[in-house]
Amino acid sequence: MIKKQYENQFLSIAINFLASRNKRILTCLVAFSRLSLLLIACAITSPHAIAGEKPVFKSTLSYEDNGKSIETLVGSELIVRLEESPTTGYVWINKTIGEVLTLKNTEFSAALVGMLGGTGWRTLSFVVSKTGTSTLLLKQMREWEGESSVIKEFSITIHAVSQ
Repeated sequence: MIKKQYENQFLSIAINFLASRNKRILTCLVAFSRLSLLLIACAITSPHAIAGEKPVFKSTLSYEDNGKSIETLVGSELIVRLEESPTTGYVWINKTIGEVLTLKNTEFSAALVGMLGGTGWRTLSFVVSKTGTSTLLLKQMREWEGESSVIKEFSITIHAVSQ
């Protein structure tokens, strides 16, 4: 109890000192505190946004998530971001099994803008369209050479539930 009293007195003295020395510092501290609280509130609520009445989750997955099993809500968006070097011919091909997921978009962004060749990131966006279980399956391969050219696989089991 006494320790808390001293902490409060110290804090009060520090604030008074700052206020007397430089009001800008105090203003910045207050603004920073408010911004921190806002960011914390956003972090707590950011996994979902209200679309109609159902929450819609947006999850970003990477190669570190390979082999995992996740549960998500119908209407959610799953974004997969994987390293790719398309000039070698090895690109990520969607081989998803089941009807739970729908591929919404795929795009490549180079690691170094303006450079030919090299690596970058393949981003694939899926929408969870119905309840059930599905396997999100991506294969890094040369599509024209077929399954024998697969050098990597990315697989996640998706359990989609309704709210």
